[in-house]
Amino acid sequence: NISLMQAKVSVLVCAANGTEDIELTTPVDLLRRAGAEVTLAKVFDKAEKQDNLVIQCGNRTKIVCDVAFEEVAHNKFTCILVPGGLGGAKICAACEGLISMLKKQKSEGRWIASICASPGLVLGQHGLLKGEKATCYPSFEKHFEDHSLLKERVVVSNKIITSKGPGTAMDFAFKVIEHLMSKEVAEDWKKKIQYVQVSQFWMM
Repeated sequence: NISLMQAKVSVLVCAANGTEDIELTTPVDLLRRAGAEVTLAKVFDKAEKQDNLVIQCGNRTKIVCDVAFEEVAHNKFTCILVPGGLGGAKICAACEGLISMLKKQKSEGRWIASICASPGLVLGQHGLLKGEKATCYPSFEKHFEDHSLLKERVVVSNKIITSKGPGTAMDFAFKVIEHLMSKEVAEDWKKKIQYVQVSQFWMM
């Protein structure tokens, strides 16, 4: 039953000031459309006053998060997703609570998804890609053990999904949906949003 399956899918999306706009909004939007329960958590810079949940993305889009990361740091989620954007990725990489949560997520066999700078800075730098294949934005792969799939737009390795950058954000989001829910759900939403053309829509 797809609806029952979707109801059980929970995704924690971790964002900070400087997170890349497209890499944040695209997976959040598509996962919610597909029926996932998405929690958008603000990761605070250590020097930042924790007085509001607004983040300013890399290209100045302002977004109000659902919660502060600390409020959900001990909760369990089907998937933890970390967008890129250099500023946001650096803040996430420096958040000890998030790194600890990601390590537990991996050791307990649950999903992790990361795109752009974050596969290198957040995952690779903290040993989370040991024994894994991955891709990322060019120049952030120095912490990777395996460089064989760097040219791929999206890479799935065990329960870690990585992707290259803003231009692959939709491919990334659909791959996350495919693995957390099903290929059928992902393909259905590709048609609904015109990611793939459905011929009858174009018949005169």
